[in-house]
Amino acid sequence: ATTAQLKKVWEQISERFKEYGDYLIFETMNEPREVGTPNEWSGGSTENRAVVNALNAAAVETIRNSGGNNAARYIMTPQVAANAQTAIQSLKFPDNDDRIIVSIHNYDPFNFTLNQDESTGATDTWGTAAEVKAVQTFMKSYYNAFISKGRPVVMGEWGAADKNNLNDRAHYYEVYAK
Repeated sequence: ATTAQLKKVWEQISERFKEYGDYLIFETMNEPREVGTPNEWSGGSTENRAVVNALNAAAVETIRNSGGNNAARYIMTPQVAANAQTAIQSLKFPDNDDRIIVSIHNYDPFNFTLNQDESTGATDTWGTAAEVKAVQTFMKSYYNAFISKGRPVVMGEWGAADKNNLNDRAHYYEVYAK
């Protein structure tokens, strides 16, 4: 039922925008996940990842079959929760389509970026040599998995919550953006 609904949505969107130029890029879904489960934000289960790949394939097929500029339009596809590591491990490219862009979100390290609960490790400081190296390492993993193979990546979300720590966040953003 979900596949049929997704295809109906993409039939309508694709028809409406099929003559738009390359400045329009579609994204099949935003943060698809099994809401309320322990794995909601951590990459889902094997079944979740397979379902997301199947939904991406259905959406891409629908978009491509609509004709016009959609036949060759760039399309962004995520994996479960747009989790970057899950994309590296499990994202499938429908029909090996070379006009698919990997869509990821990244809030690493979670304890600095989003976690507000000090009892579970939240911190408002960031910037040790090891922390900088960790950011560089996961960025390199995206490069190795996708960009070095000619596959574009869009990091649609990243950042850090304001914990009254402007200097640490500014340093984090500088390292992250570089």
